[in-house]
Amino acid sequence: MAFNDTLCDRLCQKDTVGFWKSWRKRFCANNLKLTYVLNGKFGDNNVQHEFTEHFKRIFTPNNMSF
Repeated sequence: MAFNDTLCDRLCQKDTVGFWKSWRKRFCANNLKLTYVLNGKFGDNNVQHEFTEHFKRIFTPNNMSF
């Protein structure tokens, strides 16, 4: 993957918000695909529930106050 001038400029200027916006525009925008089925579950609400349950199982807090 080659950086373009915009990415390089934003990185050098420490513009993290602009950098990630440029990154997503260059490398991610064409690859985004919505899923309608996840783990055999259909529909937006069911897919959302699958994501929620997955991340509940794998989440580890960074501090002890959680």
